[in-house]
Amino acid sequence: MFFAARHLRAALRAYASGEGAPSQAVPVALPGEGEGSLESDVRQLIRLSEALTAQF
Repeated sequence: MFFAARHLRAALRAYASGEGAPSQAVPVALPGEGEGSLESDVRQLIRLSEALTAQF
């Protein structure tokens, strides 16, 4: 998840500096195999949030 946090942070910096955004969506949190529930999505987003916080 730390890779996703780094990628997201770099993308936000690029966007803030005026660089164009990609024309296609890039997933930042994907549930594991067999995990298609809302709870698994929430767990992934919590992990992403924790990874972003840990990098300060």
